[in-house]
Amino acid sequence: MSLSPDELGLTNALVKKLRAHDVRNTQLEIYYDGKNKLKDFNISIPPALKSVETVVGWPSTVVQVLEERLDLEGFLAPESLGLAEIYRANDLDVESSLGHLDALIYGACFVTVGKGQDGEPDPLITIESPRFMTGIYDMRLRRLTSALRLSRDSRGTPESATLYLPNETIYMVWSNGTAVEVDRDVHNLGRVPVVYIPNNPRTSDPYGKSEITRAIRYYTDAAVRTVLGSEVAREFYSAPQRYILGADPEYRDWE
Repeated sequence: MSLSPDELGLTNALVKKLRAHDVRNTQLEIYYDGKNKLKDFNISIPPALKSVETVVGWPSTVVQVLEERLDLEGFLAPESLGLAEIYRANDLDVESSLGHLDALIYGACFVTVGKGQDGEPDPLITIESPRFMTGIYDMRLRRLTSALRLSRDSRGTPESATLYLPNETIYMVWSNGTAVEVDRDVHNLGRVPVVYIPNNPRTSDPYGKSEITRAIRYYTDAAVRTVLGSEVAREFYSAPQRYILGADPEYRDWE
């Protein structure tokens, strides 16, 4: 069974949507990792010293202090539902922390449910990053109507993907620049088996926001400039400010 024109069009639209967020998500990740570059005014710092690596870890601190307080410990439900067993089989006590971390950094994360294969837990629950996954959210239904998980090579070219639809999950690979179906799981759930978890959503913005806000990024940039300026000042004032050139080493009466 091959992809229908509607499925192929939806896949291409979701790939385009994912790429549209690449710049923003990459920027947030750079700040979290402390790799943001110096934003200098070209006034007080000598060009030779602008390459000095200066790190201010405030963005990661902002995220970590919140994530450390979020611990999923299980479900409160009758044992007959088997949720505790599913929880343990999928290591959700550990995996959930990864989702919290992504949601705090990027503003959202995804949780997928699928059929386990070759010794995997069944059902298989995975935590997905918005760096690799996106979807279409229906504000009226308060859930996703479709979702796509995309794998890309080092150049950003799509290699494989999973398209989640209300009644089926489609697995595909890219061949000659086009998505080609390789498998299809018809589950007939009537809803997309993906949950979108936004961080700090509002009625006017249900998609969530990163904790690495514009203010945090500004404070971090200012701190980097200040720390580097201190390094420059230390080097300048720790070196001798006066020299005598060509003097006899034996001559000591300089007063």
